[in-house]
Amino acid sequence: MRQHCAEIINKLPSHRLMALDVMRGLTITAMILVNNPGSWGAMYWPLKHAQWHGWTPTDLIFPFFIFIVGMSITLSVNSLRAKGVSDQHILKAGVIRTIKLIALGWFLALFYYNFRDPSFAGLMTSYCNCVCWACYNVSVWSI
Repeated sequence: MRQHCAEIINKLPSHRLMALDVMRGLTITAMILVNNPGSWGAMYWPLKHAQWHGWTPTDLIFPFFIFIVGMSITLSVNSLRAKGVSDQHILKAGVIRTIKLIALGWFLALFYYNFRDPSFAGLMTSYCNCVCWACYNVSVWSI
């Protein structure tokens, strides 16, 4: 088993940040588990959101994901700048990605909510706004 794991790790590109990849994998796994707990009638408390005050492990998934996105954008922008890509091109790519993600969220919401709920976009819109502002801050302000 160790040899198999060592072979996989050795095949990874050296420019990847393994801790970020592991955190991304754990966060996505937690996201899937929280959204599909098996039975909505008999859920363990860590899989529920806090009512108002306090938090549960479920309430940490979105902030972890936004942290991962911020780190990934920073690493990606630094890599693109090292290749000589202009800040305007980086910002344009970030805005296009944001528009695509919003369109995907609306498309998926069409089948789930049929646009009846005024907040049909849910967290996807919040996520897209975070991505767009992060791309702007990193490319324009060099943060």
